[in-house]
Amino acid sequence: ERVPEMQERTKQIMAQAKDKKISDVTIAQAAGGMRGVKALICDTSELDINEGIRFRGLTLPEVEKKLPTGKCRGATKSEYPLPEGMLWLLCTGEIPTAEEVAQLSEQLTSEPYNSVPKHARQIIDD
Repeated sequence: ERVPEMQERTKQIMAQAKDKKISDVTIAQAAGGMRGVKALICDTSELDINEGIRFRGLTLPEVEKKLPTGKCRGATKSEYPLPEGMLWLLCTGEIPTAEEVAQLSEQLTSEPYNSVPKHARQIIDD
């Protein structure tokens, strides 16, 4: 639901200001990892010079506090957010519940989502 909204925002920016210059970049900035340079419009994240990356407006520490944690890849419990929760956040713009993360995880690990073609499986297994 929110994804089309964010995509529409990006389309509007492109339609209204596609030729507007947004940044001057020096060699030192490019060599230093583009710190402080506005160079990308993204629907899901932004890079703040002081706070670092933001995912759907949330800093990484905020994301870590809000996303569900739990059993992941063989561990019985983890203090870290589940990867599927981050996927949910990036795709929808919403913080998922533990149940929603579990459902997404189940979908991603079931057929046909996790199917590997036979010829690729043979290469992997050999």
